[in-house]
Amino acid sequence: MLADFDMNMDVDTKQRLQTAATFLLEFFKISMASFLTVFVPRDCGDGVCSIADNLNEVGPLHSLSISTNSAAFLAFLVFYAIELERENFCIEFLDINEEKPIDHLDDEIENYPSIKSDMRTFNERYRKVTVACAVVHATNVCVSIIDLTWNWAGAASLTPLLSYTILATMKVVGALDVSKKAIMDEKALSAYLKSPVVYNDIDEDHRSEEN
Repeated sequence: MLADFDMNMDVDTKQRLQTAATFLLEFFKISMASFLTVFVPRDCGDGVCSIADNLNEVGPLHSLSISTNSAAFLAFLVFYAIELERENFCIEFLDINEEKPIDHLDDEIENYPSIKSDMRTFNERYRKVTVACAVVHATNVCVSIIDLTWNWAGAASLTPLLSYTILATMKVVGALDVSKKAIMDEKALSAYLKSPVVYNDIDEDHRSEEN
């Protein structure tokens, strides 16, 4: 039954489902990585602080850290909204055709000026929001680490701090690489579909609209 269901889905639907599954997994991790001050264990004297303790602690530095956590989370929300909008555009109007060269779209897209213009707009917007998100993320990590050191719980703090930070940083670095290549090479690189990663053809549903 699952095989029949899979065969009945078109390529665009499969790509959207794969993108949605990847996004949900990533977003859960990014939420934890944004609120470092809340989810990284801290020392409360008689044991490790609970999440409620982390939220209710008072103090100017802790309040600043909570604020940067919230700003990072909002930045990632905007980032994902634009990233998913761009990915949906690529899935709708472009295809990944393994039978054609990876640079096939370079020539073919010249016959579709509106798609080319929209692709450039999405790539430029994606680049800007990725750079902005990277700056906010780096600021959040620095402020959160300073706050956490005042109630450091040793390995209990270090391990999740490294895990959350690395996960979010890998996402940002990957997005920076995709957006940079997309701008420099004027290509539509997917941020979710990993193999292959380049949309190299016009989607067949839109192939006759402008050409």
